[in-house]
Amino acid sequence: MKRCFEYREGIHDKFWTIQTVGGSYLVTFGRIGTTGQTQIKHFSRPSDALEKAEKMIESKVAKGYREVH
Repeated sequence: MKRCFEYREGIHDKFWTIQTVGGSYLVTFGRIGTTGQTQIKHFSRPSDALEKAEKMIESKVAKGYREVH
């Protein structure tokens, strides 16, 4: 699963993506137009990675990020 989000308001022009693979997720974030920063988090079970990813998505949406396709 890979999902991409953007936040564009005022001077802010940011992106945030999350991808789950097995028991891990990969998050990339930064200013639109840059490669951004990447973080990887590993879990003992794939279901834990998916659950944490969904919570992070909810948090970003609550902050005003919009999903892009």
